[in-house]
Amino acid sequence: MMKNIAAFLLLFTLCSSAQTLYTPYDVQKAYKNGTRTPEGNPGSKYWQNHASYTMYVSLTPPDAQLQGQSQITYFNNSPDTLKEIVFRLYPNLYKLGAERDFSLSAEDLHPGVDFTSFKVRGKEQLTDENTSFRQSETVLTIKLEEHLPPASSVNFEIAWNYPLPSKSNVRMGRYDSTSWFVAYWYPQIAVYDDVFGWDKIPYTGQKEYYNNFNDYTVTIDLPESFCAWATGELQNAADIMPDALLEKFTAAHTSEKVINLITKEEAEKGYKMKGREGRVQWNFTAMNVPDFAFALSDHYLWDAVSVVVDSTTMRRALVNAAYKKTSKDYYEVADFSRTIMAYFSHVLPGVPYPYPVMTVYNGQGGMEFPMMCNNGSTSRGGAFSLAAHEIAHTYFPFYMGINEKRYAWMDEGWAVMLPMDLVLEHFPDIDLRNRNAKAFNTVAGTEFEIPLYIPSQQTSGSAYRIHAYTRPGMAYYILRDALGKDNFDKALREYMKRWRGKHPLPNDFFYSFNNYLKDDISWFWKPWFFESGYAELFIKSAVQKKNDLTIIVEREGNLPVPVKLLITLEDGTTISKYETAAVWKTGLKEKKYTFKVSGKVESVLLGDLIIPDKVAENNFVKLSSTKK
Repeated sequence: MMKNIAAFLLLFTLCSSAQTLYTPYDVQKAYKNGTRTPEGNPGSKYWQNHASYTMYVSLTPPDAQLQGQSQITYFNNSPDTLKEIVFRLYPNLYKLGAERDFSLSAEDLHPGVDFTSFKVRGKEQLTDENTSFRQSETVLTIKLEEHLPPASSVNFEIAWNYPLPSKSNVRMGRYDSTSWFVAYWYPQIAVYDDVFGWDKIPYTGQKEYYNNFNDYTVTIDLPESFCAWATGELQNAADIMPDALLEKFTAAHTSEKVINLITKEEAEKGYKMKGREGRVQWNFTAMNVPDFAFALSDHYLWDAVSVVVDSTTMRRALVNAAYKKTSKDYYEVADFSRTIMAYFSHVLPGVPYPYPVMTVYNGQGGMEFPMMCNNGSTSRGGAFSLAAHEIAHTYFPFYMGINEKRYAWMDEGWAVMLPMDLVLEHFPDIDLRNRNAKAFNTVAGTEFEIPLYIPSQQTSGSAYRIHAYTRPGMAYYILRDALGKDNFDKALREYMKRWRGKHPLPNDFFYSFNNYLKDDISWFWKPWFFESGYAELFIKSAVQKKNDLTIIVEREGNLPVPVKLLITLEDGTTISKYETAAVWKTGLKEKKYTFKVSGKVESVLLGDLIIPDKVAENNFVKLSSTKK
């Protein structure tokens, strides 16, 4: 009894003295267990599991059948004895009858992943007597005959196949008969973590990542007329590339200028790699990454360049662009990506790009994978903006191990916010802040607008878009303004330093900022992340008495936003006033502003296109008519 009382008092002390934000009970238990702290740090007993994958995959376009083999070693670093192992079968999104967030072409549906062998500790599981398999569409649970104790590992050997889609290309697929982006393609062990245990949330199409940090050694077997691009570094370039291509490929690793590795003329002639019996094996390795994807084509152009991503060590990363000759926007994508990676590495977030390679592949839409982007063709400015968004995902979710299934705003919101200033600098006609504010205004305050703290898997459709992208992107940008760019950037880098390569939760993010800044930012966290609501400021009154102008701005909405006033006098002169959202941190409901003016005031305008505001009609007051 005394032991239970002591445990309760510890939990009460941790959660009442450190922070004022709501902290779920399962997170409180993590504090008690020592895996996380109320100060936003990993605890002294923090742990996470990981796996090592050695995989072989074979494709022979235009045949869409993928043949795969894997050897997996899974390491249990937890204090728990595991009685089961959970796998993700992402290709089963296309399985007949599977639960999905949207409809798919009937031509792409199939019976599901076909296993030809599945061994656990060397013992074949595909037998009539075996009852250890429990499959629910994209989730496969295997009961272990011999349990997995802490500080031990288990081996799997798997062979499988399934057809790649061509009509309903959800983040991956076939874009012509011989140009494919391949992702969500292999049986992957799910995350077992310190708060939720096994992640058994099914993949239904909309919600994306939550993966372990793994090591990958992958062989991609293709006809000799194909090139491959993938997560990780190519290990055998000298063995498979013809001399001319190898020379340019090697030079690109240190080049400041884009090199056309495969030109339009060369692509039209056709590739010819150095292989055996008409086949070539491309060997890639990637260490400590949450996923592996690859792409291929027999007619794409290939540009490459390098960029310094760490000014201390002068480490460089290779930047690739692989694209159709008809995609005019892609001829600058390698150079665009180089600019983007330099900005992210040295400015915001100011963390060196953590990987050796980035490839932007000309597929469809826009989708991120570790060291890979699958981007469609668009306008010149659109290509820059899209590449910036997808490359930003390098940090969130990949570098930071975000659980995007539950907390998409901890990932997508950053990919919205981080490139805002960069895109505006290079393309002044593309103001992502304006677009975001406008999109948020349409939904804010309605039943479709859901508090960010509600798990993402509980949202869908347009509500998910606002929840994952729009509202958090706006919140991060406004908070950076309120805290000051220098303070915000330092707090962000500290949060990333604490949690890189781990799995932070929302409270870890909030409390890390509070702890580093030695300030309770609950005045902002609570309305923007825990509550429903909207931004709404209006001019309550504007009165001029001789040379004195008094303006009262009232805050009707619960979301704190900046105050921007523009005062226009009859002689055409203007006076402006700006205060960040911090003006509301003490709970004020209205703010009085007084100005000395040298003439008759014609009008007062409140707000800006980049500041969300629910009702624009009450932001303008006309005090007098302009003299004619």
